[in-house]
Amino acid sequence: MYRILLATLFLAISVQTAFAGSFAKGTHYDARIAVQRLSAKPGKPINIALLIQPEKGWHIYWSNPGESGYAPKLNWTLPRGLTVGKLRHPAPTLLMLGGIASNVHAGETILLQELSVPANISKKNDLPLRLDLDLLVCSDSSCVPDPVRLDLTVPVGSGRIDLAEFALFKHAEMKMPQPLEIGARFQANEENIRIFVPGITLSDGETARIFNDQAKIIRDGARQTFTAAEGGLIITIPVGDVKAGEQMSGILRIDTRDGKMQAYRFTAPAAMSLPAVIQNDIIETTSYSFLLAFGAAILGGLLLNLMPCVFPILSLKAMALVRSGGDDRAAKTEAVGYSIGAISMILALGAALLLLRSGGQTLGWAFQLQDTRVVIFLLLLVTAIATNMAGLYELPTLGGNGQAKGGFTGAISTGALAAFIATPCTGPFMASALGAALLLPVSEAMAIFFGLGLGLALPFLALGFIKPMRNWLPKPGAWMQKLRQVLSVPMFITALGLTWIVGRQAGVNMMAGALAMALMLAISLWWYGMRQFSDKKSWPVLLPVLVTLLLPLNVINTTPSIANTNVDLGELETVAFSKSRLAELRADHKPVFLYMTADWCLSCKVNEATSLSSASVVTTFHKAGVKVMRGDWTRGDPAITAFLKEVGSAGVPLYLWYPTDGKARQLPQVLTPSMLTELIDYKSNG
Repeated sequence: MYRILLATLFLAISVQTAFAGSFAKGTHYDARIAVQRLSAKPGKPINIALLIQPEKGWHIYWSNPGESGYAPKLNWTLPRGLTVGKLRHPAPTLLMLGGIASNVHAGETILLQELSVPANISKKNDLPLRLDLDLLVCSDSSCVPDPVRLDLTVPVGSGRIDLAEFALFKHAEMKMPQPLEIGARFQANEENIRIFVPGITLSDGETARIFNDQAKIIRDGARQTFTAAEGGLIITIPVGDVKAGEQMSGILRIDTRDGKMQAYRFTAPAAMSLPAVIQNDIIETTSYSFLLAFGAAILGGLLLNLMPCVFPILSLKAMALVRSGGDDRAAKTEAVGYSIGAISMILALGAALLLLRSGGQTLGWAFQLQDTRVVIFLLLLVTAIATNMAGLYELPTLGGNGQAKGGFTGAISTGALAAFIATPCTGPFMASALGAALLLPVSEAMAIFFGLGLGLALPFLALGFIKPMRNWLPKPGAWMQKLRQVLSVPMFITALGLTWIVGRQAGVNMMAGALAMALMLAISLWWYGMRQFSDKKSWPVLLPVLVTLLLPLNVINTTPSIANTNVDLGELETVAFSKSRLAELRADHKPVFLYMTADWCLSCKVNEATSLSSASVVTTFHKAGVKVMRGDWTRGDPAITAFLKEVGSAGVPLYLWYPTDGKARQLPQVLTPSMLTELIDYKSNG
């Protein structure tokens, strides 16, 4: 009896020693190594499972993490002759946060890896296995690099199955994607990748998604369209930043309405043709709510009416309705014309943006203002509007003389003008909408641009069609002429700002030339007005006006004289944006405040002159050691454009807060000093 107890105790100690250290606890997860067999048989492979259990609300990343994060890194220290195979992951899920798409594992995750054992290994030796696990664990608000070490000793023997771990490995294998039969293939063009997956159909209520092994081949987070074809499915996905090669591989994940999941692994070579589509039924999966983006576009367009270069035009059109004497038909005609002009201009700019991007150009919203010639042309237009409001001459289009002339055609041109000069910046609600537009198919992207134009036209459209709103307006009188002249002031200020932008983009000489053009235009229009008020023929004077408006076409779009260099923002020192520099600061666990700006962006300049230059912000950031990084998008820096695309932003301003340890947090586009100082208390110095 004594010998039996001693043998049992010795066996227990041996088992405990063999599996000591196979558990580890990270900051936000537990990890365990499991071996499929009780011992390793020489010449036979053995499966190893890494069981990871993140805390609730936390996740880890797939082998291709997407636009953020990094995949688990397993660094093995093994006895001589032993090797490990490729790490196998279960199917991931798509996570969208702040417009950034990530491929993640949430909840219990089991990763599998095969250990090859050489045939000449001695059965007298045990196999000590050491795993250094580098894991990035994230929640919705922060990320923590959390490495741990696990140790395990496996004896060499007959290789019998460990029944205690049998259920674990069976469960893990069931979660792994099943290999598809041979026959998958793909085609790629400049816009989309079309993948044919054989033997798969989708039933009602099922949703599906492709996760590609190679990073940036497809656009992460973009809509994927599934169409039934002869012998399987064809999946259409927008292309990413990296051109597809001769072969691509990945996972097709299918989720049923009752919560079940099936995943398939495929390898697809490039092909000349794909099977024919057999029906028009299309099943779509999307990572962004189109209706939400459309609503945000309308609200963003509505807020554009508050810009100092748009509000005066809207006010003059409203005064024209007052002077029209309450004619419902005329009011509705003006409102419809103004709306058509505004919406058409936004659609034209949106279509041009999508067309240029499809051709490989790295552009974002307000791309036209990165061209000095466009800024000069806009300066001349604003000068013409300002001098008209000041009373130097009359144009029926704006209706500022109170006669409401110009009619339907004049209203169209006024709406188009208001839309053109309202596009330099993305304001509240616009950023998410325009970011979605650059990810969605062309038809839905154009619908979002339509919503932006509709929002811009909505106030005047409501005035034209809702008579009680017009009744709220004051009665006509001498005050209208005075108000008109007062409203010319913000237009002149806008012209001054555009002149400054020309100087920033192309230097003092170009700024002087632009001022000369504006002065020539103003004198020509004043001369036109003098002849107009004296009932003389005024059309001959329009020739110098036309010549002046054509002068920007002869301007050479020079390279910027001021590069994206370090600047002082008040007392807040900034460093120039660089992805490599940002990565270095993050690796050094430095808190970083990153902002993207442009000289032609009004909301950018307001935030810089108020919140970012605030003494409280400067002091707080200095004490906390915050590194402020600035990206200047005035002339369309390709690196900044690529970064904006990565984070799902269509333009500037963009404000990102990187805490010492954790995930980036995107801030609103309207900043306050308190909002910035409170960042220092935001979880881990953020």
